[in-house]
Amino acid sequence: KIAIMYMNGDGVPEDDIKALEWLEKAAEQGSPEAMHLIAMTYHSGGNGIDKDMAKAMEWYQRGAESGNGESMFRLGTLYASGNENDPNNIKAAEWLQRAAEAGHVEAMHSLGLMHKAGILGPIDDETVRQWYQKAAENGHIESMFQVGLAHFKADNAKEGGEWLWKAAENGHAEAMFRISRMFTQAGDKDQASAWLGRAAKNGSPDAMFLVGLTFLQVDENSQALDWFLKASEGGNADAMVMIGRMYQEGLAVPKDTSNALQWLHRAAEVGSGEA
Repeated sequence: KIAIMYMNGDGVPEDDIKALEWLEKAAEQGSPEAMHLIAMTYHSGGNGIDKDMAKAMEWYQRGAESGNGESMFRLGTLYASGNENDPNNIKAAEWLQRAAEAGHVEAMHSLGLMHKAGILGPIDDETVRQWYQKAAENGHIESMFQVGLAHFKADNAKEGGEWLWKAAENGHAEAMFRISRMFTQAGDKDQASAWLGRAAKNGSPDAMFLVGLTFLQVDENSQALDWFLKASEGGNADAMVMIGRMYQEGLAVPKDTSNALQWLHRAAEVGSGEA
């Protein structure tokens, strides 16, 4: 408690060095939470304490071996990233799995990601789905979306739709966009439009692009350009192409061949076949 007071400046002057001293005393008495906080202190550095990844790893290891789930997760992610060395995916998976078994939701999601990427061996769609599902059932929103995609991949549209809906209701923009496309395919234009708007407002670049096209089709060129610019910031190549064409044709902006070429070049760099 004294260490936390010094860390937060709660009733005493904020002092990370004194906080570290008290954390080390608590750690030597066996506190896994203190071990984890020491690791984080060396991981981030600052306020008079040098960043030291070797010490951070040592303390994460001690915290993890003492049962701290967050230390297990941090240790796993550092092994996965390599921490300035070659990644050690075996140790990464070992610690992430232990963290997941201790209830760490982000670790469950990370294992889904690693299995999906084939980092831990041949891709097994069922193993991928199981890890995402564990995280999703514990409230992980991106995992809800990934579970939905996994069910669609397995031709299980009913459960896929249910999980996309859960993700969308929790604010997942790409899930909203997928639901919009589903309503489009079902012929429900009102619901499709409503979900498209929600997806765009919540940050889906694909939805932003389609909203921009909708405005362009009714000659609302300034609003179309605004949405294309937002979509381009999210990496949407089609939006970049449209901005280039608007500069070519002088729609909502003065004609400018140089700017048009710059936008088309950006689109080509991110993979557009139309640029």
